[in-house]
Amino acid sequence: MKKLAVLFCALCVLSLPALAGIDQGIDKGMVYVSVMGGFAAPVTDYKGDTAFGGNGPTYGAQLMFHATQYFGLGAEFNMTKFEKEKTAGIDYSADLTNFMVAMRFTFTPEAKTRFYIPLGAGMAKYKGKSDNAEESCTKPAAYAGLGIEADLNDIFFIGGEARFNAWQLDKEKFGDTEWLSDASLMLKVGIKF
Repeated sequence: MKKLAVLFCALCVLSLPALAGIDQGIDKGMVYVSVMGGFAAPVTDYKGDTAFGGNGPTYGAQLMFHATQYFGLGAEFNMTKFEKEKTAGIDYSADLTNFMVAMRFTFTPEAKTRFYIPLGAGMAKYKGKSDNAEESCTKPAAYAGLGIEADLNDIFFIGGEARFNAWQLDKEKFGDTEWLSDASLMLKVGIKF
């Protein structure tokens, strides 16, 4: 992980001369590369052999192409680890891995500080664990939220997002519950070119 961070920083520094002419705000054709991290809290729960777990870290990366100033389309990889939580004397935890088609609608693309609506749809691999069982499935997933970002300069930006995430479960493995969800808060940092 440390090597990836050093590589990311080196690429950012090396790209500065090529990106020096970019204005603040979002231009048509602009590409964003960002990393994000924060925490997630379960919103729904279910009763079965495997429960949901407790609050946990969430992190990921996103590549976004802005087809217009107001609309961006890209891809996102995200992971969440719901920490152990004891329910009825049994420890429950879960891991969630998402790969999404990501979209965003930006309200004021020319501003230095921008509000936007992030949306995503794709697939999630959910792995639920308890003291006596472990099950997993890969099913459809989606998210919606509200974000804010600010330009630090012509190249770098920081921001934050609040999201509602939902993913489907395999009823044969997890019982009557068809969907689970969580709420997450994430900080992000990135470059634009």
